[in-house]
Amino acid sequence: MSSSEQHVLPQSRQPMPGSPEPPPRGPVIRSPAQIERDIESRRERLSGTIDAIAERVKPQNIARRRVEDVRERVAEVRRRLSDDQGRLRKEVVGAVAGAAVVIAVLVILQRRRS
Repeated sequence: MSSSEQHVLPQSRQPMPGSPEPPPRGPVIRSPAQIERDIESRRERLSGTIDAIAERVKPQNIARRRVEDVRERVAEVRRRLSDDQGRLRKEVVGAVAGAAVVIAVLVILQRRRS
């Protein structure tokens, strides 16, 4: 192959758009313009990746995601504890009242022992 000829991959070996190009096998001759385009393309992809990582680790974004998570969990607990009209379900009220009675009895017994 002369220096003016260029190696072209078959269609089945062409990289998918947006995917990193696989390393070439064997000697591949590319023009300086192709090399510059490849470098610029990779630089743009890397820049986008770095920007996405930077956004993800910003303290404000982390705090916002945490607040959203807590709100979603609170909403889920409310859905589980409430009936269709938004009132606490009777079995929940009964369980909370029962737990309060048990705790009160344990506190009274503990105080008597002291």
